Amino acid sequence: MPPYNRLLKRFRNIPLRRILVVPFLLQTGLALGVTLYILKAQHDAVKDISTELRKEVGKSVQQNLLEYLDKPYQVNQMNAAAIQNGEIDVMKPAQLEQHFWHQLQHFKTVTTLAFATPQKDFVAAERQRNGSLTVRASSPATGYELRAYNTDSRGNRLKVINVGKNFNPLRRPWYTIANRTRKPSWSRIYPYFKRKTLYLSAGHPVYTPQGQLQGVLLANLDLFQLSQFLRSLNSGKSGQCFILNRSGFLIASSTPDKLFQIQTKPTLLTEDKVQLQQAVSSSNKVTQATTRYLTAQLGDLKSIQRIHYLEFDIDGKQQLLQVLPLKDDRGIDWLVVVVVPAEN
Repeated sequence: MPPYNRLLKRFRNIPLRRILVVPFLLQTGLALGVTLYILKAQHDAVKDISTELRKEVGKSVQQNLLEYLDKPYQVNQMNAAAIQNGEIDVMKPAQLEQHFWHQLQHFKTVTTLAFATPQKDFVAAERQRNGSLTVRASSPATGYELRAYNTDSRGNRLKVINVGKNFNPLRRPWYTIANRTRKPSWSRIYPYFKRKTLYLSAGHPVYTPQGQLQGVLLANLDLFQLSQFLRSLNSGKSGQCFILNRSGFLIASSTPDKLFQIQTKPTLLTEDKVQLQQAVSSSNKVTQATTRYLTAQLGDLKSIQRIHYLEFDIDGKQQLLQVLPLKDDRGIDWLVVVVVPAEN
């Protein structure tokens, strides 16, 4: 029997219904395969776009932060040059006080500008939370009391609003590190109990042509204002950004995270009652969960030396996480964390 007759005989034994179903199944399988391929391609494309957007957000946050942190150094460099060129006489504290007061009008992110001499003379201008400017001074004439004055619209003293006893600027972190390193440096973060906040200070030593220390310039950043700056940056519709030091303490946050805690136990100095807050103990669920996930995935925070892109869930909702080191050549060594819900 010819081969085609045998093949035809086999097809006669197959029900027509099955013959009709086979092309339908093949067509359906092909359509499903094409659909899955398209969905995967779309998912990959969305993931690529998401990664690029996260890179752009992280790059923007990093760049803006470095520019923000550079402002205290800019104003200190200007003042150091003015002193060395003879434009400002540090032996005339009233002139220096007025100079600082007017500078704060232009450097809106700086909280305090000051100068301290090795003889403990101190003069400063400071921005208050309500935006008003005050001046402060301590010298032999005040018995080394630190007297704060409110000012008029031209920076002239009005009346004493606060007095601090036995003020010694030479013991302040910003003075000691600048004096020791002999170069512009960041201080450690230290508390300001009166305003219940934390300060980061840039100290800049000034020397005579003979190499003798004339004094140390100070430009302060209030970490409360640094948090406000983070809020001004765009981290997504409901994303957030926070900064950690390498020990896991909060430096700043775009949310109303509590950055410090007030100790109830007695301390040697009143200002030591204000202490940094551990991020894993934050009252903010996202901050707490993100920090715990970071340490679980990457280990010791000190080991993070490059940008990481991660994904994790909080209450069943996917979060896109980015952590990037923030360093400068003056002592800053932080981690910037940006976390955004995937649905954004």
